[in-house]
Amino acid sequence: MTILFNLVGFLKKFAIYVLPCYTDTTAILKGETAVMFNNPNSTFGTSMLVFLGWTVVCYLISHFVFTKKDILI
Repeated sequence: MTILFNLVGFLKKFAIYVLPCYTDTTAILKGETAVMFNNPNSTFGTSMLVFLGWTVVCYLISHFVFTKKDILI
């Protein structure tokens, strides 16, 4: 996934917000994600914000999709 974002130029600035780019926890803790994205702002705090953001988005989507709205007749 990261390779795809690096190949396509205009997608490169959005790669920092894609969840699968943060699955390697050792790279996050060592700071290798900053080198991978060529962005010094990619820190542990940024990765936690990305995880939190994706958690909220996924919860909201699942809540709206799977909440039944029963109509009593």
